[in-house]
Amino acid sequence: MYSCIMRGWESMLIVGDAKVVIDKVNAQEVMDAKGGAILREVRAFRQMFPGFRVQFVGRQNNRVPHLVTRKVVVLSASVVLHFDFCAWLRSKF
Repeated sequence: MYSCIMRGWESMLIVGDAKVVIDKVNAQEVMDAKGGAILREVRAFRQMFPGFRVQFVGRQNNRVPHLVTRKVVVLSASVVLHFDFCAWLRSKF
């Protein structure tokens, strides 16, 4: 369900086909913005990785969305959960 890829110094988690961004920035837009599959993915992710907050980026007319956080990488055709995934894993073991 989840896959981790590395790109340079950053790590990203690719999930499903929704656009969400994980960051330590205060953000609650996802809970009010969309329902259904996106929220199910986000809830499952938050249960697996507590302590990270979720921010919805969204997509309009299949265009690359505006970035709503700083230091976020958004891929135009996939869902990016962006955060230091490997550091999070190291902190758990």
